[in-house]
Amino acid sequence: MGNKSSAAQANEQRLGEVEVNVQRILKPVTAPSEFRKRLRGGLIVAAQHQQSRGSVIEQPPSAEMAWLWFIGAMILGAGLGFIVMRLRAR
Repeated sequence: MGNKSSAAQANEQRLGEVEVNVQRILKPVTAPSEFRKRLRGGLIVAAQHQQSRGSVIEQPPSAEMAWLWFIGAMILGAGLGFIVMRLRAR
């Protein structure tokens, strides 16, 4: 394992060059302290709100929503059927 092939060495060198270019181009970004303070406060309020309401349980889809999906699927099927019929008629 001590001897690397020339292809592996070339790949490693290219990766090193890419790393240097990425570090040169992408500089670290630090958020302003005022933004961090507002974000922290907002997250604390959101966490307190979530705790006061208890755990959020996702409700199963309502029957009305199921009907909307069914009607949408019917319309899509009818449209595709119409397109197929028109293409076959040519």
